[in-house]
Amino acid sequence: WSSDVCSSDLLGSRRCVLDVGPMPRFDSYLMTDRRQKTRETLDLIFESQKIIYVLQPHHRSLKELEDFLEFADQELISHELTFVLNKVSNSQRGRLLVKSLKNRIGGRPHFLVPRDDTLFERAQGRYASISEVGTRTHVRKALQEISVYLFNST
Repeated sequence: WSSDVCSSDLLGSRRCVLDVGPMPRFDSYLMTDRRQKTRETLDLIFESQKIIYVLQPHHRSLKELEDFLEFADQELISHELTFVLNKVSNSQRGRLLVKSLKNRIGGRPHFLVPRDDTLFERAQGRYASISEVGTRTHVRKALQEISVYLFNST
């Protein structure tokens, strides 16, 4: 699926996958921002039923997540939120970030995609998907779990 194209009918429902790129900053001035890109992003967010928030394991990502959660608690009460922490390392720092993420999102659905630079480089070098070059990897298993969850949650 491309970022701006809806899929064909799956099980009789139309599904759109949109990558809106980096989220606008969620602060007290957000609703007065009249820039076109921010307005379009907000329109897409408000029209969506499900939002998958993907973040990288950086400390600034947790601050951005906190800002998003404040916005979501006020404006997205009826939206289904899912969180994906991408490129999670098994280091002590990585484990602490996962713990912080879980504490911040509470009981909301979340997924962890492990960091495997070698696998991603191999897939990119072969112009192949992860499932083609890493059939028995933790990354593939995590991506499969996310796919099954998203498919079953509609």
